[in-house]
Amino acid sequence: MSLFKKDGDQIKLRDSGQAVRLFIVEQFGFSHFPDGEILKYLDALAENGANGLRVFGFFPFGLGREQEPHVRSGSGFDLSRFNDTYYDYLRKWVEYAQKRGIVVLYELFDSVGVKYRQLENYHPFGQYFKQESEHNRRLDAFTKLGGQLEQLQKHYVSHTVNILRQYPNVIFGVMNEFKGNAKWHYEISKFVRSLAPQHLISGSDDSSPGTDDPNVDIWTIHTGSYDLSRCQSNVGSDVKAFRPKIGNKIMAYSTDGFGNSGMKCETPDAMRKLAQDISANRLQIFRFLDQKAYVSRDDKGNEYPAGSWTKNSQAYETAQVKRANTSTYRAIADVFKPTALPGSVPAQEIVESPKEEGTTVEDQSGILGLFRVAEMPHTHTAVFKDKGGKAIKATTREGFLAYGPYVEGLPNKPLDVYFSLQVDNNTADDRHILSVDIYDSLNQEIWAQKHITRREFPVAGEFVLFKLSFTPPTQSRLEFRIYYKGYSYVAADKIVVADPEKIKLNAPSDIPGSIPSTSPTIPVVKPETPESPQEATPATSDFCQGNEILCIPQFTSEIIKQLGGKSYGGDFSNGRFKPSNKGGIEFEKTIDVGRKFMIDFTIEGNIANVNGGEMDGGKVSLFDILHGKFNLSMQRMYRDYRGGGLFRVIITNNYGSTEGGGYLITGSKLAGNYTIYDWGDEPHRFRIIVQGSTCQLLIDDSYKSKTVSCSGSVSGAKPLKIMIGNRLDRISNQHAITWFKCFKIEYL
Repeated sequence: MSLFKKDGDQIKLRDSGQAVRLFIVEQFGFSHFPDGEILKYLDALAENGANGLRVFGFFPFGLGREQEPHVRSGSGFDLSRFNDTYYDYLRKWVEYAQKRGIVVLYELFDSVGVKYRQLENYHPFGQYFKQESEHNRRLDAFTKLGGQLEQLQKHYVSHTVNILRQYPNVIFGVMNEFKGNAKWHYEISKFVRSLAPQHLISGSDDSSPGTDDPNVDIWTIHTGSYDLSRCQSNVGSDVKAFRPKIGNKIMAYSTDGFGNSGMKCETPDAMRKLAQDISANRLQIFRFLDQKAYVSRDDKGNEYPAGSWTKNSQAYETAQVKRANTSTYRAIADVFKPTALPGSVPAQEIVESPKEEGTTVEDQSGILGLFRVAEMPHTHTAVFKDKGGKAIKATTREGFLAYGPYVEGLPNKPLDVYFSLQVDNNTADDRHILSVDIYDSLNQEIWAQKHITRREFPVAGEFVLFKLSFTPPTQSRLEFRIYYKGYSYVAADKIVVADPEKIKLNAPSDIPGSIPSTSPTIPVVKPETPESPQEATPATSDFCQGNEILCIPQFTSEIIKQLGGKSYGGDFSNGRFKPSNKGGIEFEKTIDVGRKFMIDFTIEGNIANVNGGEMDGGKVSLFDILHGKFNLSMQRMYRDYRGGGLFRVIITNNYGSTEGGGYLITGSKLAGNYTIYDWGDEPHRFRIIVQGSTCQLLIDDSYKSKTVSCSGSVSGAKPLKIMIGNRLDRISNQHAITWFKCFKIEYL
């Protein structure tokens, strides 16, 4: 439930009915960079008189260095998948803000990030408006109702609001400086209201077409008639002009809209006068945009004036606590006198992860093991990390969401095993959507099993417990498995083994919070050859995090097809791939080659024909990437090449010519000595780190090459062809005869 309620045109505390004043600082450069700076900034706000912070849901001004709500995929975003890194950090700092007595005004959307062409490739929804060039037409495209875009926007809103509605200090904003289709604003605000009926909803900009939105509680003047040449406000006339537009909504005033020309007015004296004017006109919310806290920088550490992203494609926007305009915060607070909010705690008294109430030594002794699903292997190819565990979106494909962990030594007595599971819909049908079981891989027996239908979940969108009871034999090696049957979103986060004589669990909240993952009372055995229920490789189960350009956790023909790849020939076996003559696997992916990215792959077994000649198998390609004149490739070289057994990586912007190319050769007098002559059948990992015209090679943990570069400028997004295991032109006998285990390309 929210801290606040709307009473006529006033904002009040819900419990006491006390009228409140909110001094909300607007600074959008912290929340998308999970480096801990925003926690320091929240301290600075609390210590200098502010009791609110306004942030944006999207921040494309980071030009790709920031975390966005959606997972990056290739040169764009996968709008069906959410970025755990972003949302985990969001939870952390919003909870900290609550403890510091700071309101969070979370703008779900922002019009500025939609307007500018420089930002479209860094905005998760950029594909839906980039075809338009004029600002208003781009906003019209973004606020069009009735299609796929609206559904994807609501998918994001639902996910975000469901997370944030648990925090009483949150106010939801629909869109910063809204322009576009007014009906879109009404629809989104109505949707937010349905998800979080107790929380206040805010709109912004006095010139917006959505000011009469009936679902909005607060509307904000942006600058109004403020005279930037003289730093002189006229709040009285602004209020008089604006009140008929918004009716009895709560009215707020913001300096958002001052722009660079108004920074001269962001001083203690000028803002003290504005605060006096706002107070005299009985407005309860003063929002101050701190432009001085912004900094533009490039990847080399050079700094530029704020807003340089409009002209400099290398200058991304962020913020720094040390730049915060704290003297002006204090001047505003001295006059405006913001309300101290309930529950605020001094920073020095806040401790993270307090012991969960009710957890006792006796409780903990009843838990024989707790296993995090996020750390367990799986076989289903569509598994991704979500909600602190792993999940699968609705699909018809079956497979294990989790298996393992091969437990030995459980007591020979009745035990309970709890599976913490979640679905997003528990009413659509009563289909059998998953099974849980206890499998003994030593005795090859299933000791307990349950088939679960959709309607057996008492609620949707929350984790619930399903229990299996069994008595383990004296000798056993146990797996606790979750098998996905299809047709529903399913998530799992924990599996608990418990002694029913000491503890019974009714809900996930009953699981003692201080129990470590994998209790030391249970020996967990990882067999040399895991008894995987399908062809699975536990070592690569977390290889893909969801934000890669391309990621192949294991090689099967089904996975390659799902990822849009094309196989020209080779063998698939046990999650591995070995190319045949003129074979290989080809993909097409768009990569911004000016950004820092990495190619990361593992092969198993020596590469055949190490003593062969250049054209009879001695020189082979592990991968080949090409577009136009840009080429990046890696070869194992032939016997007579500088002593033989070497690797060579080529980066060039002049493909077809030897002029100007960068050649990374693993010879002792070149990039550093490394050969494959002492290889056996063990796996080896390769990482090629590329940025612009430079590249570097790492092999396992033992070899790091010098950096080489090619001539000419290498930058921009390019639609690249990628061949794994051969050259793109697939010349006879130049395929790499070895087993590829996993392969990915990702931005760093």
